[in-house]
Amino acid sequence: MSWTEDLLELFNDPILADVKPFPQKITSDDRLVEDFVQVCDWVMENGFEPREEGADFTERKFYRRLLSIRNDEEKSAFLKAHDTANLLND
Repeated sequence: MSWTEDLLELFNDPILADVKPFPQKITSDDRLVEDFVQVCDWVMENGFEPREEGADFTERKFYRRLLSIRNDEEKSAFLKAHDTANLLND
């Protein structure tokens, strides 16, 4: 038996059936993209940008997120590829 076959046999053991790799750690960039995509989705669903004096907490939260992103050129440039609602126009 070859080394590769030995390894495959070892990993196919039922004892190891429940062994799963650790999930990847979420980075700050991942969180930033996720937050921005939520804002874009909200805009697409509601048909307008979130407002500071919005009707509910979510709208005001998304307003603050979008304002923060727009005020940071580095974040804006990084998120351009994820801008499905056209929120980061110059």
